[in-house]
Amino acid sequence: MRVIYKVTNLITNKIYIGKDSSNKKNYYGSGIAIKNSIMKHGIINFVKEIIDEAETLKELNLKEIYWIKHYRSNDPKIGYNRSEGGDGFSDFKIMNKESYEKGLQKRLLIYKSKEWSFNRSKDMTNYYSNDDNRELQSYRIKKYYDNRSDEEKSYFSNIRSKASKKSWLNNYKRKENLIKRLKYNNPMFNDDTKKKMSDNRRGGKNPAAVKIEVDNILYDSISEACISLKITRNSIVKRLKSKNYKNYKRLDMENKEENKEEKNINFQECAHLEVNDEYSELRKEGKDALSLIFNMQKSIQEDIYGYNFKDIQSSIKKLKAYIDMNEEAIRDEDRELQAALTGIHTYPNCWKPWKSKHNEAMERSLSDLTKDEMKELHMEWIDKLHFFISEGIAIGLTPELITNYYVSKNKENVDRQKRGY
Repeated sequence: MRVIYKVTNLITNKIYIGKDSSNKKNYYGSGIAIKNSIMKHGIINFVKEIIDEAETLKELNLKEIYWIKHYRSNDPKIGYNRSEGGDGFSDFKIMNKESYEKGLQKRLLIYKSKEWSFNRSKDMTNYYSNDDNRELQSYRIKKYYDNRSDEEKSYFSNIRSKASKKSWLNNYKRKENLIKRLKYNNPMFNDDTKKKMSDNRRGGKNPAAVKIEVDNILYDSISEACISLKITRNSIVKRLKSKNYKNYKRLDMENKEENKEEKNINFQECAHLEVNDEYSELRKEGKDALSLIFNMQKSIQEDIYGYNFKDIQSSIKKLKAYIDMNEEAIRDEDRELQAALTGIHTYPNCWKPWKSKHNEAMERSLSDLTKDEMKELHMEWIDKLHFFISEGIAIGLTPELITNYYVSKNKENVDRQKRGY
């Protein structure tokens, strides 16, 4: 559903009008001004509301223009919009030709600079150094390619083949590509790295060489295997990747899988926490467990985090902002629960379809989890409960009301089924 939304800053009362073709709940706009303000004041101080809907993209653009004009949100004193809306680039329309050309030349100088290229390369390297990011990108590319028609696949394949062949046959191009690879901004070829590699290799074998096993015989490198087996390097590499040659193994892959699993366990684990039988003690004393949980949650919100529930309840805007924050926290805890669901130590994060052990993990039962993994799963659910209770306190619920409402609603749900709901 395509929507027009309004974001309001509860501190300054400034507004932002935006459009969204997919109605993402946590999307607050792409404008620099609104992003900077959210970073400054915190997302909790912003409220988002849907003010209009549209069937087509053309209608959506027209409505965005209308609402920006209606609220005058492109006035810096009133709002964060810096254009008249519509196609998303209408700020260029209000520029004169001279200003536009001046800005364009300035941007081109930035994008062509070595500093920008270096920072961009560094950012991309950091992003793809994360195993999950690489797996996700690989999954997206594969999914995109699989959804193409045979004709499109053939077209893409021909383009890549022609481009590669043309570049390789051209001596000048080949030399130019080599120079690009050896540029100063490539960390693989700076002076410190080359010296380190040289020192490591001096008097011994390359420590970075891939160790492989063929027919139960160990080789310290692919080059050594080439000489011994009398086959090309390319053939060995293909066999290592192929599922048909199970006698060819890369010995470093097992270690990589272990390291990958360790990296996935990056949230605060709770399985080590001591758990006492508080429930039995409360029953002996004739106390209510739900009341205890409510009071403890209210205490941590007010005494530790500094929230004032009376102040939150004094304004629907503040109440909505508080609920939105808790809903976001619940979603974050849900992601951790998903990671723990498949076994945080044996199959971490294997709910993801692109994980190599996804199918294997999905076939397991809950009883297959270890005692610590089961405890971790329960603790992640408890983390979600914290935020559910905070929302209940904020909207005026009490342990008594929850009990009475739940019993009443549960009875109604049963009766609805009997009535053929």
